[in-house]
Amino acid sequence: AKLCHFVTHSAANGIPLGGEAKANLRKVVLLDVGLAHAWLGTPASRVFPRGEQLSAEVRARLAEQLAGQALRLLEPSSGEGPRLYYWHREGGRPGEIDYVVELNGRVVPIEIKAGSAGAMKSLHQFMADKHLRFAVRLDTNPPSLLQVDVLTTQGDRSRYALLSLPLYLLHRLPELAEGLGR
Repeated sequence: AKLCHFVTHSAANGIPLGGEAKANLRKVVLLDVGLAHAWLGTPASRVFPRGEQLSAEVRARLAEQLAGQALRLLEPSSGEGPRLYYWHREGGRPGEIDYVVELNGRVVPIEIKAGSAGAMKSLHQFMADKHLRFAVRLDTNPPSLLQVDVLTTQGDRSRYALLSLPLYLLHRLPELAEGLGR
């Protein structure tokens, strides 16, 4: 019935991302955010809740679902939509990148924040480890382009361009990202 799409873990060392995928490690993006509300048990069936009424964890999971649904529509395909991947650190310290996509011939990590702030320690370390020059953050702030230059918690220097977009602009990501961080 195609009610869900699996988001597979990838080591994300290069394209194609599926070349290092682990099919047994996966997350799920549902077809519709209404299904996500039912799955998460929000009171949306009775009265649609205001964002601040939901716990931070539920808001984060809904934002991740909305982003996944929008990412599935980014490129035309045979009806399946593009394959989505995520990355998490295996062993040792926890860390995750919400989505990793192939965009304009390169690996692009996408970090999702349900609000206007949040630490990005995993993204900084991922960018340093993978030697990437461009990343995307989806949050509630106005669009911006930042040149990030930080030391990670492991003491590695991480320099990259960070395109911050509100979730509602995700459908324009391919054109907004063109030529950035090269």
